Amino acid sequence: MAQCSISHRNEDIALKILFVFPPAKASNEIDTFRRMDDVTITTVGAESSRRDVDILLRSFRLPYVGAYDRWAAALAWYLSLDSIIDEIRASDVVVTYEIGTVTTTQIGAIASRLGVPSIAVAAQTIIDYPIYRLPPWRQYVKRNSH
Repeated sequence: MAQCSISHRNEDIALKILFVFPPAKASNEIDTFRRMDDVTITTVGAESSRRDVDILLRSFRLPYVGAYDRWAAALAWYLSLDSIIDEIRASDVVVTYEIGTVTTTQIGAIASRLGVPSIAVAAQTIIDYPIYRLPPWRQYVKRNSH
């Protein structure tokens, strides 16, 4: 298991985490992060979700067969990430769920450009899942698994 250490810019202030939910899945929880000491969390989610989040963004998803809010690998992405550039820049770390998603790729690219560390939390990895062998998921997994 890889370990990650993030040093805080100012040890007198809580670690600032920007938590970006994927727009295509509603069952993700951030309770583990909320239980951490000296952490402030700002959450970002899709306007179409039923989540209680701090920042709502417009998103788009391609139609598919199945429940609208359940498939993490759905092709869904945010349309207005430029509106949260200041929140990303002010964060000590940006956290997303799922390695094989457009959202993790989007946020990872922006965070990297701004010099902010990004982490993709994978609660369950099914790397042999057939869809992860197909484009565009294959590229998402490859890019986000570094």
